[in-house]
Amino acid sequence: MKKILVFLLSAQIVQASEIKLHRMTFYVDPYLVTDHAVAQARLQKYVDDLNFILEKNTNRRLLLDHVKTEAFPAHGFYGGGVFPQEDFDILVQVRASQVWWTSYGGNVSFNEDGSGIMYNHCWLGIYDPDDVSICSDYTIQLEYLAHELAHVFGAGIGEYYSHAHIDDKTGSLPDLSMNISNYPNDPYWNISKSPYLKDPLLNPSQLIQREIKNRADLLEAMEYSPLTAAILNSGCRGVYLPTVPDLSCITIKVVDARNGMPMPGSAVRIWSRSSALDDVVVTDNLGTTSFSWKEFPFMDIFGLKMVKVSKGGYRPAGICISVFDLQEIKLLDGKDKAEFIIPLVPYIRDEIRKKEFLPTKKW
Repeated sequence: MKKILVFLLSAQIVQASEIKLHRMTFYVDPYLVTDHAVAQARLQKYVDDLNFILEKNTNRRLLLDHVKTEAFPAHGFYGGGVFPQEDFDILVQVRASQVWWTSYGGNVSFNEDGSGIMYNHCWLGIYDPDDVSICSDYTIQLEYLAHELAHVFGAGIGEYYSHAHIDDKTGSLPDLSMNISNYPNDPYWNISKSPYLKDPLLNPSQLIQREIKNRADLLEAMEYSPLTAAILNSGCRGVYLPTVPDLSCITIKVVDARNGMPMPGSAVRIWSRSSALDDVVVTDNLGTTSFSWKEFPFMDIFGLKMVKVSKGGYRPAGICISVFDLQEIKLLDGKDKAEFIIPLVPYIRDEIRKKEFLPTKKW
């Protein structure tokens, strides 16, 4: 928590010379625009709210450039390139919602010139955010805008919400299932992950129960996590691998929970998100071993590893490691090598007598 607080305090002090401004143009379905001046004034408030969120801990700001009712320009997807980190425009497509009860949607892409494309935002209307009667639907609109905006800058590739609910289907102990609804008592979604709960990349209004009654409540409830802010500030757009430490050597250190002493000869098994067994390694005399993250980690299906450790006389233990944990090590801790410590707790005498120290599944 200390590194997070230090980061937030330092990030909030942004000099005017450090501000990076990006022009934002809205292409709006004519069906939603009965008065162009009104639409322009309301969308200015949308941009003001996005800036309010950005001002909390980033150096990025937005300038509403145009509101157009013409067709959205054709765009491709150039996700593998190295894009400009400054002085690029952002284009937003707003379509009329195809359902009567809610706004929805939002995708991101990149033009060849590096401009960010936020498309398929489907809205019931363009609102005055100060009107409390539309707060629920405006919350959805603003969250999706802030969500896709973070993607434009290279944050959250692989999606934070893809780790909200994952069942452990390995059939081995311990059970490392992840469920954000169990926060803060979930093995993964615990207090250490609290900065993510306000992050629009996690879609917090859908995942965490809280009451939003007005515009002020909404703006207080949304804040980019330190990891998201670090990516927005540092300029990692379109360059994914430099945001993680060395994937060829991720170190696991196993220690005795009683005294921190290394545990040589511990069996370490690495499972993929699909519950396939990727690797089996054994700790050395220093209680350490390593594995390689072979897949491209910025895809939902490859963005998580379940690491489980077993040793005779000790309860099996394990951790989940996500690509975002790796990004924190690189971008927040400033380390090029990732190391995770897993403590083992010995069985008590009665447990040994009952022979409950062995996993129920044969390896």
